[in-house]
Amino acid sequence: MTHTTPMQDKITQTNINQVRNADLRGLMAISLQIYLTRFPVIAGLAALVNLPVNMYFVFYGPPAPATPEETLAYYPYIIVSSLFTLLAVLAIAYVVELTIFAERPGINAAINHALTRWLPGIGTFLLALLAILSGSLLFILPGLALGIFFFFDVYVVSLRDFSLMGALNYSRTVVQGHWWQTLGRVLFVMFLVTAPSLFIAFSMGSAGPRIGQVGEILYDTLLDVIFAFALVAFTILFLNLDYRKNSPAALEEADGSAGA
Repeated sequence: MTHTTPMQDKITQTNINQVRNADLRGLMAISLQIYLTRFPVIAGLAALVNLPVNMYFVFYGPPAPATPEETLAYYPYIIVSSLFTLLAVLAIAYVVELTIFAERPGINAAINHALTRWLPGIGTFLLALLAILSGSLLFILPGLALGIFFFFDVYVVSLRDFSLMGALNYSRTVVQGHWWQTLGRVLFVMFLVTAPSLFIAFSMGSAGPRIGQVGEILYDTLLDVIFAFALVAFTILFLNLDYRKNSPAALEEADGSAGA
């Protein structure tokens, strides 16, 4: 068990209360603060996890698809990219909550944490995807509903040590009663990262083939670093709901009553 000082405990309790009580503007401010103050670690994790995948598919991947048949050749890329994105989610979520707990884990600690939860994360992600696709086959609305209810499943795997159905149920319980709010907040975060990504994509597209393969790799990795802000923000959105419904001991001590 990590030894903490009274000052760390006080900072932790203050941070937890801020995350729990913040509105959307406050949550985005907290997300941006953590993203900037821990940028070397967060950007390092995004680059370290995604750079090998970006290099492999730039050098050896299929060309950009022009037909439905060629799109099939992109499926392995999508699957592999998703698996590595899961690793980044697990690692960055760990950094974010420990930052709230007044700790400063490095890249090695975050990667080690993510690797221990990678397989449970993959299993949970696939189970959620199966449930969402099954709901979508019945009708589009059940699939959309499940997609939001299970949105935080991998964050649960990383931070609450549940997996598979336990993680899905935990995510559903956290979102329950806040479905529309969660949908709106998730879309808002996606807008925040999509706007600069589209600007960079337009700039790189204007450069055309002049950027070369190295430029394309750097471009893809830059997008991953930008998207890391979304991973920070999604973690904060999860913790906001979780701290309100499942207060950790530190929060209970801060409020002076259990189950606050």
